[in-house]
Amino acid sequence: QAILLIYYGRGAVRNGARRIELPDAVNADPAGALQAALGFLNLNEPQKPKRMLGKAAAKGARLWDWDYDAPRVIADFQREYGIDLTDPALDMHWWRFWPLFRGLGDSSLTMTAMAARGADPSEYEGDARRRLVERQRELALPARTEEERLRLTSLLWGLDV
Repeated sequence: QAILLIYYGRGAVRNGARRIELPDAVNADPAGALQAALGFLNLNEPQKPKRMLGKAAAKGARLWDWDYDAPRVIADFQREYGIDLTDPALDMHWWRFWPLFRGLGDSSLTMTAMAARGADPSEYEGDARRRLVERQRELALPARTEEERLRLTSLLWGLDV
């Protein structure tokens, strides 16, 4: 219901009270309207299986945080596309932003951070493993759940959990 109101809700006044109402077409087919709204969010692309990177991703570790990683995206968009995401006059549609985000080069700050976070140190040896673990520590995201807090603590202390 909340998603439908966000996407399709229209202001109305009934009996002197302001309300948000759904159009008749949405009320007639709420499941179809919800599917259309979610399709819009997914750029009307078919759902693809999630590609997992290493054991960290397989265990459900977050590889990305929009708040924490925003400076990387801002810098990458400026560097790769010449687009200043901090410009208040920028009027970019989600359908333009998302393919640009997904199209960032492998050497971008964004993609290198995600790759390092998702890499499995057990697949590396010696100096390469030490450098990866060090990089993962530098790029560790703030924990949002107890499980993430334990994983982060283990990473910082070099424990196997």
